[in-house]
Amino acid sequence: MNPMSSGAPGQLRRFQDAFAYALLEPETAAGRAPDIAALVHQPGFAIYRNTVIKGCIDALQSNYPAVARLVGDEWFRAAASIYARANLPTHPALVQYGEGFEGFLSGFEPAAELPYLPGVARLLDTCAAGGNVAEALGAAVAANPASELATLFAQLLNAGAFGRMTLHRTSIEDRHL
Repeated sequence: MNPMSSGAPGQLRRFQDAFAYALLEPETAAGRAPDIAALVHQPGFAIYRNTVIKGCIDALQSNYPAVARLVGDEWFRAAASIYARANLPTHPALVQYGEGFEGFLSGFEPAAELPYLPGVARLLDTCAAGGNVAEALGAAVAANPASELATLFAQLLNAGAFGRMTLHRTSIEDRHL
């Protein structure tokens, strides 16, 4: 039975959930959702899965350009891949993708040496949402030892972290260098 043609919203929802699960866990998806097993084993599904994950990584890099510049592309994309595989988008507009990225960075062991990184992500989220940037900066200051603040703010300024327009302009200019 094709869940897409049955008209039953519950069946469609189960199919969609199984499909999303298969994107994240293709090895175990077939046992969990037998109706998706044939799909998961198609070569095209692996291509689709990789394209979805790449799109998520690209969206995170676009949404958090200052974080990416602070840690470098290779480090950022590796971390974003781990995040994306555990957190598929919940909204169709990828410009909003990354809810929880700050928390991910807080618990991400390779980022432990960069205690300011979650604060930078929070600052970018605040700027994107048109929120209180001063409050976000205060939180970033509170989360870092005084001895590291000058370095942190220099890095943030160099990364273009102050203002969404600056972030995107800086990222676009870098691509043209």
